[in-house]
Amino acid sequence: MTETSPSKALGRTKLIAVFSVFAVPFLIATFWFNDLKSAGGNAGSKANGELVDPAHPLEEFTQVELEGATVSSLADIKDQWTLLYFHDGACAERCSKALYDSRQVRVSLGREMHRVRRLLVTDTPLTDELRETHLQLLTAGDDGGEGGLKAQVRQEVGAELFDADPEQIYLVDPLGNLMMRFPSELPQKLFLKDLKVLLKASRIG
Repeated sequence: MTETSPSKALGRTKLIAVFSVFAVPFLIATFWFNDLKSAGGNAGSKANGELVDPAHPLEEFTQVELEGATVSSLADIKDQWTLLYFHDGACAERCSKALYDSRQVRVSLGREMHRVRRLLVTDTPLTDELRETHLQLLTAGDDGGEGGLKAQVRQEVGAELFDADPEQIYLVDPLGNLMMRFPSELPQKLFLKDLKVLLKASRIG
């Protein structure tokens, strides 16, 4: 019987490690997604928001923070759950409500609120009244418009659905997967319920 050489054993170990890096995140994301979907065999009956089926891994992007020179990328929105909101032009009543709802939902998570970030992609600076310490701002312009967050989400969700409700909020998991959207008319308590289910089911982010 031939013994495995140290170099072959090391090679096999590296191969397993590489597989784990790419495969495990998708397996975890699938578990979260299926946990939300499964309830008496009725797909989606546990979720109040709309599931992106299947969860879509975002691609790399480059965007600049609205009031600074800091460049943000996909790596910057990983490791936390991200509530993602897009808005063009001045932030009026419906925009203000979306920001307020996402803030109240995050605060209502209590000790778990540190696991959730809020991200606004906009082309217009916020007024002093709307400016918040825990709201990250990115410019709407990015990579010529083809590889940025807005373009990716619009393509995955579908232009018609994306444009029909411009005030909806999207959820990106800590692995960088676009997995849910929350319509603008969804009550805060149902929005919060979905987040609590996900945070309870997950062990990362």
